[in-house]
Amino acid sequence: MSPLTDAERSLVLSHLAALSHHGMPLGESIPLIAPHMPRAAARRNMEGVSALLQRGESLGGEDPLFVLLVRAEIAGGAALTDAARAFELMSAATQFARTGFRQALLMSACLWALIALAAWVLFPSLISLPESTPPRFTILAYAIAKALTVLVAAAMVLAVILRERVLGRVPGVAGYRNAAQLRLCAAGLATGSPDATTLSPAETRLDPYEALMFQHALQAPAPVDAVRSLAADVEQAARTEFEDFRAKAKPLAFGVLVASVLIILVALYLPLFQLTAVLR
Repeated sequence: MSPLTDAERSLVLSHLAALSHHGMPLGESIPLIAPHMPRAAARRNMEGVSALLQRGESLGGEDPLFVLLVRAEIAGGAALTDAARAFELMSAATQFARTGFRQALLMSACLWALIALAAWVLFPSLISLPESTPPRFTILAYAIAKALTVLVAAAMVLAVILRERVLGRVPGVAGYRNAAQLRLCAAGLATGSPDATTLSPAETRLDPYEALMFQHALQAPAPVDAVRSLAADVEQAARTEFEDFRAKAKPLAFGVLVASVLIILVALYLPLFQLTAVLR
């Protein structure tokens, strides 16, 4: 069976949580959910899970959803809701990372096109004019433009090659992943899972304060509620960080483009002004 996406896992668990609140057992819930999966592969996946449950067989595979389904009858609606929110956050983290990466790449491509136009077309054609003696500012701008065409292009290629690392650096993404892991921890604690308190090191990067709060939450009288509350706080902080990044990134990128245009225009205007004075 092909693995489900995080968004699909969230959808399955949300439906399971709602049906669990109405007292419907897992074996009856899965067949109702399977037809509503958006992808054909996901529908076949859930139909296979339903068939295994009906035969009383254990769920195999490495999909994280299977582990939660095995404990779903014990977990109850609250734990399923936590797990659904966890996979929803994972999906949101991926979406935010890709959105930020695409926007940064697009703005870098626009900047590169502008600089390349100046370095390869405008400056050479102007400098080659007869009786033209470009001022130092124009020569310097020309040299910088040529260097930047290489540097910006290399940066874009390197970003694409190291895409996964770059995606994790988008502000807010790490926080969403941390909140997702904490939600999974809360769901695991509710089921009595022995490894519930072990966060995935590949997905979790708690800062020292959050790590300390996590340890305090595990020792609280109601650890499930404490971890759930910590997850909500981490999620809110991540959302704020991403919104701040999005609010500042667009004006900053626009400012860089406008400044580049102005510098290029000034560098092009100076030799034309001198040439006009000579012709007079």
